[in-house]
Amino acid sequence: MSDRPSPGGIRVIRPGSLGAGMNRLALVISIDDSTRTARIVLATNETEYACDRDVRVGGTDTHLAFELMIECDLVATVWCSQIDKQVGKLSDSLFDSVVAAVAGNFEGIESSRRGPRIRGPADPRWGYRETELDSLNVLSKECMSRLIDGGNTHENL
Repeated sequence: MSDRPSPGGIRVIRPGSLGAGMNRLALVISIDDSTRTARIVLATNETEYACDRDVRVGGTDTHLAFELMIECDLVATVWCSQIDKQVGKLSDSLFDSVVAAVAGNFEGIESSRRGPRIRGPADPRWGYRETELDSLNVLSKECMSRLIDGGNTHENL
């Protein structure tokens, strides 16, 4: 990786060596230099699946050529070594509002940026959300397992 990840960057995240999943886009929320990890929030261009826990951001917000959905309830920790190129970046003010939304405070997010609430298993977005959670688990499995087992850095593998 040639450039250092930083909070607010929209980056490509690769699965760890234990995962066989796909690369995904994510918003970097924070970096922990002591463990060489990053806290990320999953992102997707499949904005039609937006629910009330998501924040839609447009190209002017991200410097991307397409709309993106930040899935504020799909947060995990990954190794910094899994973080690949930066494809976009949120403005500081929007980033602060999204970080607050990740913590459950959507007051700084315009309602037009959010989707309707998921109403239960019959809602097609329910299954989509389960698939997204599975993807996030694949991305974070190696890092989370190592940290839970008492290892504190990627180098201890």
